[in-house]
Amino acid sequence: MKISISGNRIIGYTDDLRLFLLNIDGKIIADRSINREAEGSKYHIRCVDLNGTGNQTLFTSSTRAFLMDEGLNILTTWIMPPPDGYQIGKREKKESNPIDPEVSQALSILGLQGAPTHDEIKDQFRHLALKYHPDKNPNDPNANEKTKLIVWAYRKLADEDLQSALSGLDDIEYYYKTISESTIEIKDFGISLKVTMSIGGNGDWIYASCISENADCIYLGCYSGKVYCVNNNGMVLKTYVTDDAIRKIEFYQGLLYIQTSYGLYIISENKVLNHIDIGDGELSSYTPWGFIIKKGLVISLFDHPGNLIGRVQFFKELCEIDSLKDGLFAYTKKDRFKIAFQKN
Repeated sequence: MKISISGNRIIGYTDDLRLFLLNIDGKIIADRSINREAEGSKYHIRCVDLNGTGNQTLFTSSTRAFLMDEGLNILTTWIMPPPDGYQIGKREKKESNPIDPEVSQALSILGLQGAPTHDEIKDQFRHLALKYHPDKNPNDPNANEKTKLIVWAYRKLADEDLQSALSGLDDIEYYYKTISESTIEIKDFGISLKVTMSIGGNGDWIYASCISENADCIYLGCYSGKVYCVNNNGMVLKTYVTDDAIRKIEFYQGLLYIQTSYGLYIISENKVLNHIDIGDGELSSYTPWGFIIKKGLVISLFDHPGNLIGRVQFFKELCEIDSLKDGLFAYTKKDRFKIAFQKN
């Protein structure tokens, strides 16, 4: 799950691959199935994100990222460039699949044809639900059953990607690396054959993401250690190359923080201000005054640009660290310690 900077919206998904946008009180603003985009596996989903106001949302599935509006309608799709030495290929589009009988039935119940948009489905559902509601038809013994059918049809169509359900599968990307190429001459027939040997690859999975306040910059961090900054039209604005798989990307106090398995890069205006070795430590949290890195029984305190403020040695394992405006609380199983900065 992820909460917007404004604190008024939350994005998250369930194990059965339903994506939800909620307000802070838990009321559902929008939801949709992402089963198709995730190819039926919850393990393909590594990131969910939203911009500052929560009116643009994002989720990633293996090598793809999907930018959506607040109705969870997909606006833009990005496919990560292949790893070094690999190329992207496309399997041929399959012939149209037979229409799912339940989809066909749901369209008929709502009186829809073709591939209606989500707005058209919603408008027709509201119209029919109001028309056949039992309270509006007290003398119709079938009104309750009609309403149940209308609700079932709406849920069925709202869960489907109708363009796929009605028109067949999209082209599917795959990654491959050419090992060798050779030409075989068949002299008796005057022809030649080109033989290519290649191996497949999994592509560069997206492991972390971050969206700017107005969604004009989207950062996508990959397993290869590369971070792509793209705009909402899909154009790559900047590429960063780091030392290992990307674990987390954050904006804080006007700075961009890119965390890998072993280090933290602090970037301002496309320039690296600092690189901090985390090693076997843990980036505990960002605070109003900086951030904390915990290694064993030692915590190191840094300001926002990454300058070391100081280190504190403990003699018992820390269970929790809470930041304060001018310091922090550190908890062991039995004790609480307050660490405050001295004022000059």
